[in-house]
Amino acid sequence: MIKKQFAGTSDLLAVLAVVVTTVLLLPLHQALSLSNTLMIFLLIVFLLAIKLGRRPSVIAAFLSVLSFAHFFVPPYFSLMIVDGQSILTLVLMLPIALITAHLTSGLQEQLQMARDREQHIQALYGLASELTGILTSEQIAPTCCRFIATNCDVTGTILLPTTDGHLYPAIPDDQKYPLAMAQKIFATGDDSWKDTDTHTSGTTLAIPLKGTRSVYGVLLLVPNGPDWTMTAAQRDFLEACATLVGLALERVHYAAVAQHTQLDVEAERLRNALLSSLSHDLRTPLTAMVSLADAMELNLSSLSGKCCNTDLIGGMRQQAHEMLADIDKLLDMARLQTGQTVLRKDWYPLEEIIGSALHRSGPILIQHKVHIDMPDDLPFVEMDAMMMERVFCNLLENAAKYTMPSSRIDIHVRQLNYDLVIVFCDDGPGLPHGQEENLFNKFVHGNARAGAGGVGLGLSIVRIIIEAHGGQVRAENQPGGGALFRLTLPLGTPPSVPIEDVEDAAE
Repeated sequence: MIKKQFAGTSDLLAVLAVVVTTVLLLPLHQALSLSNTLMIFLLIVFLLAIKLGRRPSVIAAFLSVLSFAHFFVPPYFSLMIVDGQSILTLVLMLPIALITAHLTSGLQEQLQMARDREQHIQALYGLASELTGILTSEQIAPTCCRFIATNCDVTGTILLPTTDGHLYPAIPDDQKYPLAMAQKIFATGDDSWKDTDTHTSGTTLAIPLKGTRSVYGVLLLVPNGPDWTMTAAQRDFLEACATLVGLALERVHYAAVAQHTQLDVEAERLRNALLSSLSHDLRTPLTAMVSLADAMELNLSSLSGKCCNTDLIGGMRQQAHEMLADIDKLLDMARLQTGQTVLRKDWYPLEEIIGSALHRSGPILIQHKVHIDMPDDLPFVEMDAMMMERVFCNLLENAAKYTMPSSRIDIHVRQLNYDLVIVFCDDGPGLPHGQEENLFNKFVHGNARAGAGGVGLGLSIVRIIIEAHGGQVRAENQPGGGALFRLTLPLGTPPSVPIEDVEDAAE
């Protein structure tokens, strides 16, 4: 409506300018030649093109030709022209006036576009500078909405995603937004809004806020006026604004991720340092306690029976040994996670490692039945013998701890293509449902039977050592009950043994 009123006023001013020019030139038509009078009319058309634009200058061009022919070309006050030169002048005057109006107004439009573009660039530069200092995504929304309200005749709202991908207004209010449409735009990153030229009142424009890798929100725009039209310049301006906001949201997102990662790394480093320090500080007095218990048992005859007996000394020694085992696990975890432990791999027969682990875990397994199912033709396996023995000891200890006495523990070994599969299973209550993977985290316990202790690091150490060997470990429940731990190790290519060495060994 404002543009229509302005256009009507401009047309009226063009008519008035031609009338005034004609009135002023009438008393001078005897003194001025036709060419000078013509130049004055062309000058008026030129000035109107500069000030008012194309349409008023075209109207002025037609009126100037009519006025010039009617008032200044003989016979005066008549459009009947008999002079050939005058007819040629009038014929040339109209296209010259129209061309002058067109070129001049075109230059003015380009000049205005350049000015608008410069203003947009300055405004976008100010927005980029303001977004640079923002640290959270919630702070971006007020800045963006205020910028859009200042530079465009629309009202803007930013929708941000939650952790599960649902959008919510960054600035809470009581308005109802087309969340279904915005959710679709957020999921697909659709840019179809660029193909729409005009948006009337009540129509919401949804623009995805894209970064370099993903969509980080949706910008909703509602026109304030009933006849708002989005020109190409406004579309480019809104696109640049959305791009700046999307990049700012991406920067804030990755800054938060980096901060959380740094905090996790620092927390893990502090925890490992604490574990290492605590383990070293406790190991020395516990070793002394074991030594004292052994000395007391050797000199039991010289001690009073009321103060000491074999059961008390044995219980003290047993508890000290268990605490030492827990501390050794803490030390192992600290070393493995800080990279202080280097694997010393060599080729070993698997039955030798399993036998050593069974011997070492003998006191723990004294009330359990262990059954081993292993083929005789297994190839050698490249591994760190001490580390792999620790893996088997932890799994055996875990099975003994979480099952009742006299229960059975089975160890099955099979070669599957280029991998060696080792399965530890028991007939106990099994693993907590849905927590099979979580059990490999540090300080996580299962449903241990009464009296079972530990710090919850055994399975964590198992996974770290197996993965360091290039293998995998998985926990699951058996269909018939009981827990199952499946280890997969790459076999590799064992070294060939010279025939002479085999014959010497046989002799």
